[in-house]
Amino acid sequence: MAIEVKFLRSSGRQNAVATALGQASIYKLADFAAVAVCLIDLESTSDIAIGEREKYAFASMGIVPLIFKRRRNNLVNLHA
Repeated sequence: MAIEVKFLRSSGRQNAVATALGQASIYKLADFAAVAVCLIDLESTSDIAIGEREKYAFASMGIVPLIFKRRRNNLVNLHA
């Protein structure tokens, strides 16, 4: 199993998501049995970690997105 972990900060968020998607696709091409992307949203003021377009991209490639968000100094899984 391959897991790509990215921290989403206030700047460079889309670049981090795009990089995670690219790395995960490389893992899929390398024949890993399972591939996941763990996005940890450190920006407490944003409403969502990633948009519907990104969720669709992950799902269409068979990549499991694990999305966490910081809430009052705790990490909460948004899409369990």
